Amino acid sequence: VESCLNTIIFGPYVLLLNFKRFPPGHFPRVTMCDFKVRVLGNLHNWSIQCVLQINMFNEKIYLFLWWWFLLVAIVNFINFFYWCSVTVVRKNRRDFVLSYLKVYDDIKRTEEDGEKRFQLEASRVNRFLDQYVRPDGVFVLRMIAANAGHIMTTNLTGNLWDLVYPVPKDSDV
Repeated sequence: VESCLNTIIFGPYVLLLNFKRFPPGHFPRVTMCDFKVRVLGNLHNWSIQCVLQINMFNEKIYLFLWWWFLLVAIVNFINFFYWCSVTVVRKNRRDFVLSYLKVYDDIKRTEEDGEKRFQLEASRVNRFLDQYVRPDGVFVLRMIAANAGHIMTTNLTGNLWDLVYPVPKDSDV
């Protein structure tokens, strides 16, 4: 935008001027048109002022796109800080993983004998987060939850937990 219009504040600049005048020469509305007219066998050159309707239309499109890109940039900026806070803050990571582990435990309890399968003690969850899953793993789990759904994330988180803390098998031998 800046290289084309020699200004980075194109949108506000145009709105402040109330569409009266764009930066000089970029979207001319009026130009001189030369054409020849034959009158009684003689060729006459005429120069008149012509209105360029397409430039008026282009100017509105350009202004809309400028504001649209500004809005998208602001939303991306906000989203970046949201993901940074979600990824960096330990409590957010812990709550996220813990919510899926609780659901996984509830599902497994209803499938089996109704007893709790595993203990979600704070020390075990913290060790699971710090030594096994880590922040990048929680980020991947968040991406899976956003793109593949909560059922897939619940199963994956529970299976990861089962790999780290296997459920003891009762043997009657």
